[in-house]
Amino acid sequence: MKKNLLLKTFAALFLLLATTAADAADAPRQLLALEKYTVPVGVPGAVVGRFTTEAAVTLADDPSGLFEIVNNELKLRKKAVVTASSPMLFEIGVACGDAQKRFTIVKDEFIRNKVVAHRGAWKGYGYHQNSRHSLRKAIELGCEASEFDVWLTKDKYIALNHDYEYDGMIVELSKLADMRRVILEQGEVMATLDEYLDIIRGQNRTRLVLELKSTPANKIGLELADAAVAMVHEMGAQAWVDYISFDYEVLKRVRALDPTAHIAYLGAVVPMDQQKIEGMSGIDYHFSQFDNMPRLYDRARMLGLTINVWTVDDPKIMERMIDMGVDFITTDEPAMLLEMIEKRNER
Repeated sequence: MKKNLLLKTFAALFLLLATTAADAADAPRQLLALEKYTVPVGVPGAVVGRFTTEAAVTLADDPSGLFEIVNNELKLRKKAVVTASSPMLFEIGVACGDAQKRFTIVKDEFIRNKVVAHRGAWKGYGYHQNSRHSLRKAIELGCEASEFDVWLTKDKYIALNHDYEYDGMIVELSKLADMRRVILEQGEVMATLDEYLDIIRGQNRTRLVLELKSTPANKIGLELADAAVAMVHEMGAQAWVDYISFDYEVLKRVRALDPTAHIAYLGAVVPMDQQKIEGMSGIDYHFSQFDNMPRLYDRARMLGLTINVWTVDDPKIMERMIDMGVDFITTDEPAMLLEMIEKRNER
């Protein structure tokens, strides 16, 4: 009997170790990241942020000659300063052990006016949602950010579309080339994430809010998260990109990959305390939730979570959300909201 018990104990221990090893093998590898990727204008010796590693990070390449790393903190040299006439972007290379990585540091002239264009600025302009034109229009209007939706195609491109279906084709089960045969407004075709990142990196005023989408049946949400975060890092676009999703596990994956990314949960299912503990940066709820849960705003503020509300197209609700003091308002009517905020600022 003792022998059987001992065998069962060893079997259980072996199973536990095997499971732990498998989990470790499947665990995503955390990317080297910075606390922040922007540098302020007119501040000599300004700190950019710390690197997210205990291993020593050294500066391997800095064509500008402006930066230094002290105790894993990236900063401007003592008398160095970024001015209004300085370049918009600074590319640096760092070394950490045998690994090297490049980072894009951005002169901070980003707009902070709460306005997030929902799927870009498309309504009333003759542009398709989630298109290059709608993104460029959001930038032209002066929105703080432009929200958009991404899916992983059958041939592993990260494509932009709001719904799981595109002109009768299931995005996740279709090839990008097939979907790009469909001609959209203004002669456009389906956009891809790399194309959006190319556009957004051409300026330092408007940012992106990237919504990760997948159908539960296909079970590729984590693969999409891996691919999207990797592309953002490869293209040096961290300063411009926040992440949102209705899939909480996908957001946890983003956090495991990038410890400093701004991440907000679109659902109201997971308790906010849990969201905070598990590394979410903010909540991104439908505006009606603030009527359903009167203390929601105060609770989010107490936990230090940013607050976005969607999708607010009614001017009366816009006014109420501004008065409440939310951080961001996602809308299909960005021009209307921008005009409202401008008038309020003139009072």
